[in-house]
Amino acid sequence: MLVAFGAGNVPQRGWPEAIGRATQQGVQVVVNTQCVDGAVELGRYEGSAAAQAQGALSAGPMTIEASLTKLMFLLGQGLSAEALRARFGEDLAGELLP
Repeated sequence: MLVAFGAGNVPQRGWPEAIGRATQQGVQVVVNTQCVDGAVELGRYEGSAAAQAQGALSAGPMTIEASLTKLMFLLGQGLSAEALRARFGEDLAGELLP
């Protein structure tokens, strides 16, 4: 879980490469925001586009707590990486806030 700035922006020096190394090793990297209002929109700005290009998942409108709990639940299901990524974008228990 990576708690980023604003709409999911990460620093450009070193972070995109670190995300890429982690995802290449099968680690699911989820980008969330520290902002109370709003949502992560990977690709909206350069800082978040770099994370997206390296395979990071967007937490979208989920709170940090909801996205962390959801990730732990899905990891415990033994899903393939592709299936986990697909399920992460689905509303499983009302966690995708409007």
